[in-house]
Amino acid sequence: MRIRFERDSVSAGDDIMAPNTRHLEFAAPLPLSEVLHPDGPVRDDLPCVSKSRTCWTAYAGSERVADVIFTCEPRRMVSVRMQIEDRPATPETIFFRDTGQERAV
Repeated sequence: MRIRFERDSVSAGDDIMAPNTRHLEFAAPLPLSEVLHPDGPVRDDLPCVSKSRTCWTAYAGSERVADVIFTCEPRRMVSVRMQIEDRPATPETIFFRDTGQERAV
């Protein structure tokens, strides 16, 4: 099964990598909660913004499926809050929209 992760750019320098797409291969269909698990590929796909906490909203198609909070200092930490009842992830695009950044203390 193949799922495409896409995300907003977080800075002008990040724009050179646009459209910020990554294709992920999974051996079998997984629930969305596993595809978006904090220790899964989402940890490596979202960029670090120095001394900041970045909030993302994950969409499968036009449906909001999760909220993700990501920090990288003093270590990478990801928190995922599912916004839908869990279901199998189908071969689709999951788009991460940057919904804000705040200074991490």
